[in-house]
Formats: sequence, C-alpha cells, structure tokens
Amino acid sequence: MTGLTLWYAFQSSRVMELHVSLCTVGYILLMSEAIVVLAGESVLTNFLSRRAKDHVHWILQVLGVICNIAGVYFMYEVKKVHFRSIHAILGLASLILMIPLTVLGYPVLVAVKLRKLIRPVIVKFGHNLVGTLCFVLGMASQCYGYKMRWIANASDIPNVQLLTIIATALITVLSVRGSLPTLCVQLRAIFR
Repeated sequence: MTGLTLWYAFQSSRVMELHVSLCTVGYILLMSEAIVVLAGESVLTNFLSRRAKDHVHWILQVLGVICNIAGVYFMYEVKKVHFRSIHAILGLASLILMIPLTVLGYPVLVAVKLRKLIRPVIVKFGHNLVGTLCFVLGMASQCYGYKMRWIANASDIPNVQLLTIIATALITVLSVRGSLPTLCVQLRAIFR
C-alpha cells in the first residue's frame, strides 16, 4: 500500500504529493508496524526481547508522528480553508491524540517504577486504548483521503479508490487485532 501510494506521489513534487507521502509513510508503514511489533506478530522483530520490541515500537511511533505532523503542516501551509472535510477532521483528531500519546508513552516504559503511584495495568490500558483509537482515526482519515480523487487522478488502475480503501481497512484490522485482546485482558485486570 505504501509503495503504491509513494509511486504515484513521486510522479509530481507538489505539496499534495508531499502530504500524501508523509502521512502514508507515517500511518501505514511506521505506525502499523509499530503496533504489530508489540503484538508479537512482526516477522521482522520476533527474535527480539520484549524490552527491545518496546524500544522498536516507540522509535517507529516517533518517526510516524514526525511524518504525520510534517505532512499535515505542509498541507496546512498551502490551503486557505482548514479542517472542513471528514478526511481532515479525522486526521486532526488523530493528530490531537497522537501528540500527548507520544509524550505519555514514556510512563508505559517505566510503569513498574511508577507502581507506587498508579497500577502499571492502568497506565498500559490507557496508552493502549488511546493509541488504538488514534491509529484507527488516522487510518480512517487515510481512507477518506483516497475518496478525494487524488489517487484516482494519478492512477489508471480501475477502481483504485476502492482497492486502496479495502487494503487500508485490511491493514488496520490486521494491525489492531493483537491490541484488542490485550485491551480486554488489561480492562479485566483493572477491576480485579
């Protein structure tokens, strides 16, 4: 999915293509892989320890955040009207959740050390819940972005908009399928 989008985006060097490239790399490549790494479903990192996977997760997430903020910034600079479409509103909502989520991700890494103040499961549940919501909103924004005709105009593939939406929805489901059972386990542990 990322490769296809980048292929079309690099056909031109306008701000729209920069926005598309950065946000696609941010969400579809980096953030989805960061989630899969923690779920233990990434073939690229299965040999790593849990602690190493935690580090890979936050590094990929920070890189994804940087890409997404830059992508939104470039589009914001050239457009006169902001955040009117469903695509833009969902993207902004995801971005608003993303920034504090990134900063508050550190307590998850040191949750055991904070256990005198707050139970680690509460910290991890909150981070997992907000992170999943942030990711799903961002991926929904991606899908609405495909409906804005950019990719249809750039591609000669029949039904490319529908195909990219289906692929992105599939990536979203496959990415969060590991975090949802973990959320349920964490929620039960909170009320024990």
